[in-house]
Amino acid sequence: MPVLLQINVSANSGSTGRIAEQINQLAQSLGWETYLAYGRSSQPCRSRLIHTGNKLQVYEHYAEHRLFDNDGLASRLATRQLVNKIREIKPDIIHLHNIHDHWLNYRILFEYLNTLDIPIVWTQHDCWSFTGGCAYFSMRNCYRWRDGGCAQGCPMKRHRVIEKTKRHYQLKHDLFTATKNMTLVPVSHWLEEIERQSFLKKHNIVTIQNGIDVSMFYPTNSAEVRQKYGIGSGRYVIGLASQWSARKGFDDYLQLSSFISNEVKIVLVGLNAEQAVKARHHGIISIPRTQNVGELAVLYSGAMMTLNLSREETFGLTTVEGFACGTPGIVYNATASPELVLDSRPRFEYINSSEPMYVGETGWIVEQGDVAAVAKVIGDWRGAIENDPEMEVKMRKRCRERAEREFNKEDRFAEYLKLYGNLLN
Repeated sequence: MPVLLQINVSANSGSTGRIAEQINQLAQSLGWETYLAYGRSSQPCRSRLIHTGNKLQVYEHYAEHRLFDNDGLASRLATRQLVNKIREIKPDIIHLHNIHDHWLNYRILFEYLNTLDIPIVWTQHDCWSFTGGCAYFSMRNCYRWRDGGCAQGCPMKRHRVIEKTKRHYQLKHDLFTATKNMTLVPVSHWLEEIERQSFLKKHNIVTIQNGIDVSMFYPTNSAEVRQKYGIGSGRYVIGLASQWSARKGFDDYLQLSSFISNEVKIVLVGLNAEQAVKARHHGIISIPRTQNVGELAVLYSGAMMTLNLSREETFGLTTVEGFACGTPGIVYNATASPELVLDSRPRFEYINSSEPMYVGETGWIVEQGDVAAVAKVIGDWRGAIENDPEMEVKMRKRCRERAEREFNKEDRFAEYLKLYGNLLN
């Protein structure tokens, strides 16, 4: 029986934690013995869990980060304990996910991994692995990582006392390029293109897009959920995020509220208390973050559109969840978001700069920050489907079919098991 060990910051919690657990469940059904090592939050799992570190060590890691720019270089004892556990279970494949975010020491981990001859798979959920410390770089238009930079200091202040951007970049370069048998798995074609410009390009790179459970996200309706959150029976557009920020476009939604008709409401899911007050001041309906997939499916299904006004996405899971519920999306012309609504893999020059938007198979692409264009798309689509309701029926059918065809988790995660088999052979 082959043994699979996955390593991620969470276990069956959050998007990366759910992905890791669902891959393990599929592997179990095919006869694998599976383990999931995690650092912080967890939900009930079928995997054998290895809890790395504790709350005090996490707090110490945060402190070292803030003071000494040490994110990824603290948690020394916890990581050594994990290494000892890896020696004990002797996995045939180690699959990494999110190994940063204040819970693991990447230097200790990779110094050990680089002594092994087994295959290492590393799903790239963000850009941290090839930068001096940033998980995203697009908003700052910073490409120092591409030419060996990240040595002139970082425009994003992640420290109070010591700047270690150069050290992180060089350490990652030395450790991650020395791994003998590592396959990188970016979750979008955009991220693959970016990684092929980085020092990681020497490794085998295979894109596997994220998948969703189309049996849980599906077209459904419930007047009770609408009533519960004060949405009513009218038209609305929806945006969702686990943590709202400028990167996720929170301010753009506030601005959008003054552009669109009062007959179309904006619903935002996942706002904190302070953001919820701001949103309500702009006439936006605020819904707390929820793990209730049934309610989320109802909210997606009832929406006229799913909005993803994020400026930096390596995939864009909410857009695809909307598709599965039959709801088209609007995304910005930025990073990985456009490839989700295009008819085929983008060439990254699909929109003429003189055009305000591009209509894809299951949604619209609008120039980044052009809130007026977003409002125009919403207004035009509302008018079109009220004049011809059959247009909405056809669009919703296309969205659902695309989710089943391209983003079904069973198909996407099966690609990982196929990759494991190829690597072991």
